[in-house]
Amino acid sequence: MVGYDPTDTVHLSQLSHGLAGAASGVFTRAVSQPLDVLKIRFQLQVEPIVKGQNGAKYHSMLQACMVIHREEGAKAFWKGHIPAQVLSVIFGVVQFTVFEVLTQQVSTKLPDTLTSDLKPVTHFVCGSLAGCAATLAAQPFDVIRTRFVAQGTNKMYRTMFHAARCMVVGEGSRALYKGLLPALVQITPQNGFQFSFYSIFKGVYEHLLLKGGETGPAKKRPGSLESIVCGSGAGICAKVIVYPLDMIKKRLQIVGFAEGRAAFGTTRSYSGLRHCLRTIIVEESVRGLYKGLWPSVVKAMVTVGCSFWAYELFCNFMLQIQPER
Repeated sequence: MVGYDPTDTVHLSQLSHGLAGAASGVFTRAVSQPLDVLKIRFQLQVEPIVKGQNGAKYHSMLQACMVIHREEGAKAFWKGHIPAQVLSVIFGVVQFTVFEVLTQQVSTKLPDTLTSDLKPVTHFVCGSLAGCAATLAAQPFDVIRTRFVAQGTNKMYRTMFHAARCMVVGEGSRALYKGLLPALVQITPQNGFQFSFYSIFKGVYEHLLLKGGETGPAKKRPGSLESIVCGSGAGICAKVIVYPLDMIKKRLQIVGFAEGRAAFGTTRSYSGLRHCLRTIIVEESVRGLYKGLWPSVVKAMVTVGCSFWAYELFCNFMLQIQPER
């Protein structure tokens, strides 16, 4: 279902793919938001993630959950949820729509081998381009979401629109696109790997569990278990490969936001991607580039698995209600 298949007898419209992508984004964000808060808090902590060392505020997932709940309440795990939901909807719509359009163009205008023998490669390229388009559309909401998650009890922003206005007035309109370069550098391979690994894992899953012999609707429309397992595996692999770029993106997105992070420890100001990378390695070692990797991997497993599962589910639902032609 993910990606255009010329052997299917019925195809969804671009609007239907967009709606399925939006629904997938909403569901996935609702499930994963607490993990996202944990990941971002770890990424933004300059001090080593080691208990009792240099005043580190967070040093484990369990301890971080307890501290956040004690100091900020349970609602803190849903900080930035509204801009995050807007981000997820926009990203989901653009990502899946562009991906479906690109795979359709490849299938109809290029050699058949690209959709059969080289399908993972095709999905990598199409997924990368879809990720770039989605990032460009959703970046302002990602920056606002990160600012909300980053701020403590000293709240500088009241609402999503207030945050956008404050950032534009105080830092210029470019503030809404802080971290765009590492975001694009990150999302290009990450999104590509997600779609590519999903295609690979689906092939392996069907070969091992379906013995490669099943055809028809059951093979064309993956079951829930297949979508979740393959999507989770794809999310883990893609996240581990590109994680340092996600780390740098988050650090750049809060430059100029030192006041809002006063309660969380040391802050740094970075002039760009290379300066941020060099500073992290010098001050925090190479391991600093992987701060928050564990909650990030858990989040990737949950979000990507849920994303592909929900997308397949909503696409199947729309196929069922689609009037016959």
